[in-house]
Amino acid sequence: MHFLRYVYILDPPPGQGTIQWQAWPYLAQLGGELVHHPRLVILKARQLGLSWLLAAYGVWTAISRSASIVLLLSQGQLEAQELLGKCKFIYDHLPPWLQPTLTSDNKALLEFGLIHSAIHALPATERAGTGFTASLVICDEHAKHPYAAANYAALEPTVNAGAQFISVSTAFGIGNYYHQLYKGAVDGFNCFTHRFFVALLRPGRNTEWYERTKESFAGLPHLFHQEYPLNDSEAFVLTAGVPVFDLLALERLLQGIREPLSVEEYAL
Repeated sequence: MHFLRYVYILDPPPGQGTIQWQAWPYLAQLGGELVHHPRLVILKARQLGLSWLLAAYGVWTAISRSASIVLLLSQGQLEAQELLGKCKFIYDHLPPWLQPTLTSDNKALLEFGLIHSAIHALPATERAGTGFTASLVICDEHAKHPYAAANYAALEPTVNAGAQFISVSTAFGIGNYYHQLYKGAVDGFNCFTHRFFVALLRPGRNTEWYERTKESFAGLPHLFHQEYPLNDSEAFVLTAGVPVFDLLALERLLQGIREPLSVEEYAL
């Protein structure tokens, strides 16, 4: 959190350009939690600032701990380059005394050779991450990774050896590996901690903004709920398209679920 005081980010047009990182309450809370969760899966709405926070966390990990390898896995090469570009922007705007020497700087790698650390940007191909011994793995827009399960299997040895794994994404329907990961965390079936960040968290958003934005998605309700969910059930079920069953009715049924009767109880 002390490091974040020195972080500047880019607020693109029509924004303000280069600005100091904004410690919005939900971002500050997540920033304080990051180091405490070895495995973390995050479901989020769009444009909440989480990508910049995680980019800053990647830079901090690389420059504050020697011999740290940070892997940024994105849907494709362009997306990987964009996330690494955020890391580079943050590094470039740090005060000089916080900048270890960059020995490699390209679209796929930031390397700090003198402290033996590096940040790699990788497209989520079938063998992405294989052979790396990482300190931190960040899977951005994880729901859209075509080989998410295979990637995690390839990275599991380094995660099991102590690397931190962070999965962050908007929803992309049900049944994919990211959905299974998140649902497993919610239900307590895996070792991941889950977090959900609702669309209205960002300062300046309110119910009027929500309804106006919803209207702009006319004819595409599933995409609207994918981008700006109000709860995690809505995010996953409605992004799959038009549900066969009424979502509110399903929610009511879920609230009434009881433990099944034992054989002895049924006999009575």
